Amino acid sequence: IFGLSGTSDALEKIRDLVVKYSIEEEPVLLSGATGVGKNHIAGLIHRCSGRKGKFIIVDTPNIDQNLFESKLFGHKKGAFTDAKFDKTGLVEEAEKGTLFFDEVTEVPLEIQAKLLRFIDTRKYYTLGESTEKQADVRFIAATNKDLPEAVADKEFRRDLLYRLNVLEIKIPPLHERKEDIKNLVLDNRVLLRNKEIGDGFWDAVNDYRWPGNVRELLNVLKRAGIMLDSPITGKKLLSLIDVDARKGEQFIEDSGSPAGETREAILAGGNFWDIIWRPFIDRDLDRSAVKKILKEFYLENSSN
Repeated sequence: IFGLSGTSDALEKIRDLVVKYSIEEEPVLLSGATGVGKNHIAGLIHRCSGRKGKFIIVDTPNIDQNLFESKLFGHKKGAFTDAKFDKTGLVEEAEKGTLFFDEVTEVPLEIQAKLLRFIDTRKYYTLGESTEKQADVRFIAATNKDLPEAVADKEFRRDLLYRLNVLEIKIPPLHERKEDIKNLVLDNRVLLRNKEIGDGFWDAVNDYRWPGNVRELLNVLKRAGIMLDSPITGKKLLSLIDVDARKGEQFIEDSGSPAGETREAILAGGNFWDIIWRPFIDRDLDRSAVKKILKEFYLENSSN
């Protein structure tokens, strides 16, 4: 139900929690690797909540850190040098709805304190305005990081962690719930454009590890629907999966850190823009990983 395909015990638990948590007002924390479907689950919680406002995504990895407060709370004309007109913030846009922080660890530390106060009080200040405003919004946050570890590394506030981690949903990677793969394929068979499933297809999808999780699986189905002739055999599908594996190998959690594997791909002659920039835009690499990679190469090349 609710677009959550699968029969695994883990997914059944997630479905139950979506229903239970949707009617509450406390923050929900979604944790899991990149591509497991955190955005989709956040949207389902909002839909089941009955809230009449919008579902607003705070796309934290792609917000300029210097403009984060303005993006979140809005600003008045003249509040800062480039503020040439009034700007409505995402908080106001989410009034009576849900505010979803995608990759919440990417919120700048100086903004985390203001975010904590806002979650506690539902009150905030628009930049350049002295009158305090109040907002009726529900908070959902997602992360692919270990938050206690981020706290230890001084990348995340401990008090904000405690405030967000009231109702948690942990989403396991796809390779830990392979019994869900067939349902995912069948429920999204439209992506195959009505092409027949041929010999070896199910062995191919079940034997592959899917480091990019549900997102990668759906992307392979889309590509298969466009590029492959019917019937789609396992051998044909593997030719597409192999392409994705080469691109996404750096994202396999248990084969090394994203930064480390990405570094190896560059040293092997890969193109910076393909290996780092595109995954960053697609949120497969977060800002801290990109900074780590750049810093290492910078130091190794005599600060050049």
